[in-house]
Amino acid sequence: MSVPLATREPSASETPAGHDLLRHTLAARVYEVARKTPLEPAALLSARLVNRVLLKREDLQPVFSFKLRGAYNKMAALGTAERANGVIAASAGNHAQGVALAAARLGIRAVIVMPVTAPQVKVDAVRRFGGDFVEVLLAGDSYSDAQAAAARIQAERDLVFVHPFDDLAVIAGQATVGMELLQQLPAPPDAVFVPVGGGGLLAGVAGYVKALSPQTKVIGVQAADSDAMARSLEAGARVTLPEVGLFADGTAVKQVGALTFELCRRHVAEVLRAKGTEVAISSVDVSEAAEVERLAQRNTQVTNRLRQVEAMLDTIPREDIREAYTAVMETQQRLFTMRGQLEKLQSNQKSMTRYLDLLHSVLDVAGRAEYESQVEAGGTEGEPARPLVVRIIEAQERERQRLSRQMHDGPAQSLTNLILQAEICERLFDTDPDRARTELTNLKTAVAATFQKVKGFILNLRPMMLDDLGVVPTLRRYVDSFAENSGVSTHLTVTGKEGRLESYKEVTIFRIIQELLNNACEYSHATSIQINLDMGDDLVRVSVEDNGSGFEPSELASQTADQLGLATIRERVEMLGGQIHFDSGLGRGTKVSFELPVS
Repeated sequence: MSVPLATREPSASETPAGHDLLRHTLAARVYEVARKTPLEPAALLSARLVNRVLLKREDLQPVFSFKLRGAYNKMAALGTAERANGVIAASAGNHAQGVALAAARLGIRAVIVMPVTAPQVKVDAVRRFGGDFVEVLLAGDSYSDAQAAAARIQAERDLVFVHPFDDLAVIAGQATVGMELLQQLPAPPDAVFVPVGGGGLLAGVAGYVKALSPQTKVIGVQAADSDAMARSLEAGARVTLPEVGLFADGTAVKQVGALTFELCRRHVAEVLRAKGTEVAISSVDVSEAAEVERLAQRNTQVTNRLRQVEAMLDTIPREDIREAYTAVMETQQRLFTMRGQLEKLQSNQKSMTRYLDLLHSVLDVAGRAEYESQVEAGGTEGEPARPLVVRIIEAQERERQRLSRQMHDGPAQSLTNLILQAEICERLFDTDPDRARTELTNLKTAVAATFQKVKGFILNLRPMMLDDLGVVPTLRRYVDSFAENSGVSTHLTVTGKEGRLESYKEVTIFRIIQELLNNACEYSHATSIQINLDMGDDLVRVSVEDNGSGFEPSELASQTADQLGLATIRERVEMLGGQIHFDSGLGRGTKVSFELPVS
């Protein structure tokens, strides 16, 4: 019976030294199905970083990721009896697609267990790549849950477990990325940056590159909320995370592999952590920069073609001349637009980075002062109260987590779909032009919908019109958008004389209403919300009333209320000299009323 490697620590003989990994990599059979991907210069990133930056385009593989290499190499090495029994794998998406395509190519039946949180586009892709050879099962909320379910099924059916990272054949397959990289460069690189989840790609690339180019630094990059490899290397032993983030779902692993950890411990210089916002900004940044570079290359091609046409104007048909001029105009217009968008994104990124640094400095100072005062004053019932700044940070992080999940399930998945649709269109142009046009129309619709979602997130994060027009116009627009997107009947009534308040008070009013609306929708499951805003001469009065499930007033001091951010809302209002009142009961909704002095 086959035993998954993840269930046991490797013996000394199973932990590959550099020359063993090198030998397995050179013998890997990945090119029976995978392609040697280009190493493309990133001109704009290189200019910005004052370094030569190159991107290894593993997104050009048949399954759009490097995972196909390891999965196929493992399955191609199976014996006749093992192939007859079939294989099983657990994956959040990319490894599953690699196993599915490998199963179809090799004629091996495969069971693939995916978490229920796996994007539907990836589940559909697994079924499409594997066809009749693949059975897809959904189990659990994370990769670890899916892996546990796969282990049970493996034992019942005596299947071969194809591990996504902790297997020498898989690691050797992924190591071919490093092999190609060194072959494509005229000289060894100074550093290679590799994304890391469970560590298969990082272990393979690091082991191969360091064996042939010891002076090259191999550096892992990991999501800060799924940093199992970084923590394990720091601790000197494998660490199990209690939970992982879902924004970078492909690297959301609670525990790295035993083999991958050992290889990374030997060969990896360091592992950098990237926050979810940094990953999101960088993903958009790189994709925008790559698009500009592609358009620049296209512009060069069509411009050269136009010069050829101009040199032979008397002999070239008018239709060809018109086509050449049209291609130049469209490409240059698109290039001009994309360059403008890229410059704006880069400017916004710099501003947000400076603002984030400032906030960190302020929170650091405020945290120390608040902590000292809390230690001196003490808390109730013999326990120190948590500092206000801690509660504020926790409330902010809850909001960021909510937005991250929405971005992951919305625009991030939409972008994945766009890539797949673009690939389909490209392949259909020569074989089925009519269907290609239909797919292009669908693609345009999807792009427009994605842009609308992105605009919605920008409105949630920081409505630009709040600074320009004030809190009342911003709330009107936000309430309309909230009602449309949530399906909850939401109404805003404004009385009194509309006018501008001090910026920090307008931000406070907007944020409190925003949090109360989200609570009413997500936690109370309200179907109707009424907001009243009275702009008086001395006081601004606000009430938010919903018909949701409500809560008992005694819960205001509980952890539930803390999770909803109610304690932090109260403290924000009181710090500004205002008052707040909560009126609620189980089954009768919630009404929150607060007032702030105008001056």
